Amino acid sequence: MTGTERKVFEIILTKEKVGIFEIAQKMGISTDYANLICQGLRRHNSIDIAGNYCSICRPKEELVKKQEEIPPKISKKREKQETTSLSNLKTINKKTLKILRKAGYKTIEDIAQTPFSIFMQATGINLSQASKIFNETRGLGQV
Repeated sequence: MTGTERKVFEIILTKEKVGIFEIAQKMGISTDYANLICQGLRRHNSIDIAGNYCSICRPKEELVKKQEEIPPKISKKREKQETTSLSNLKTINKKTLKILRKAGYKTIEDIAQTPFSIFMQATGINLSQASKIFNETRGLGQV
């Protein structure tokens, strides 16, 4: 979980239901960016989103403990699976390719099968670039 995601998560922890607009105001970010962060937290099963409101989907104590213990999850190559080289991605350069390989990502499928928040945590890539890479791999990985 990135620092920004953690701050948004802590804001949601303080109330039963928090609006995306309120999150954006407290964080000093746009509502679109707040929505994107909340969508990432929802994919990670940390929060529920109903309309423009976010709420915790599990008991607070269990969630906070679980968020602290998340190890990076990198899928292994399946036998007989066609691997697709990361160098085929249009959204990455040589430096980013090196970062991805150092984080353990060898194929497009490796990224496509990893939850977004774990991908960001494992690579340390900023949200904007991570979103571009993740979206492209999801399209090519057919996941």
